[in-house]
Amino acid sequence: MNGLLDIARKAKERGWWESYGATLPTETRTMIGIETEASLISTYAQALVPGLLQTPDYARAVIRAARPGDSQEIIDQRVEVRLARQALLDEEHGPQLWAVINEGVVRQIVGSPKIMEAQLGSLAEERDRQNVVVQVLPFGAGEHPAMVGSFSLYSFPAEGETGVAYIETMNGALILEQAHDLETYGDAFDRIRAMALSPRDSRNLIRSIAADTI
Repeated sequence: MNGLLDIARKAKERGWWESYGATLPTETRTMIGIETEASLISTYAQALVPGLLQTPDYARAVIRAARPGDSQEIIDQRVEVRLARQALLDEEHGPQLWAVINEGVVRQIVGSPKIMEAQLGSLAEERDRQNVVVQVLPFGAGEHPAMVGSFSLYSFPAEGETGVAYIETMNGALILEQAHDLETYGDAFDRIRAMALSPRDSRNLIRSIAADTI
C-alpha cells in the first residue's frame, strides 16, 4: 500500500483533522487525507446522503443514531469535522464530486420532517459549482451492481498514482487499491451512473419529495 501511504503522508503535512485524533478512528482520518488529495470523488450512497453534502442537522442526527453512546461533545466534534470537510469543494482547485444517491436516501426521514426538508432543499439547489454533480438512482431502475452497499472512489491528478476505493462499515472501513478492486467498483459506478436520472430530473424528483415532507 505504498501509494496510499504516500498520499496519506503528503496530506498529513497539512492535516487539520489530525487534531481530532481522540475523536476520529484512524480509517476516517486516512480517508479525509485521501479526500484532500483527490481530483475526482465518485460516490454511491445506498442509505445516507454523502457526508460532503450533509446539512449540519442531518449530520448530527445520523451521527447520534450511529453512535448512541457518544457524549454530546464528541457528537458535536464529529459534526464539526464533517462540515469542515465540505470546504474542500469550494477550493479553487478542489475535487469534482459525482454522487449517485439511491432513491431510498431522499425518501427516508432522518432527524425530523423539517430537517429532511432542509437537507433535500440543499441537495436540489441549482449549483453554481460545476464540480458537484448529484444524480438519483430511482427505484424503477431495478436491480443494479451496487445493491450490496455504498462505496466511494478517489482518483488523483498525479501520474502514476492509482485510485482508492473506500467502503465504510459499522466498526471501521475497508480501503482498497488493488487494480481488480478498482476495476470492479469503477465499472459498478459507471453502470449505476448510466441508470440514474439526469442531474436535472434528479433535482425535480428531490424537490417533489421535499414538498411532500412539509
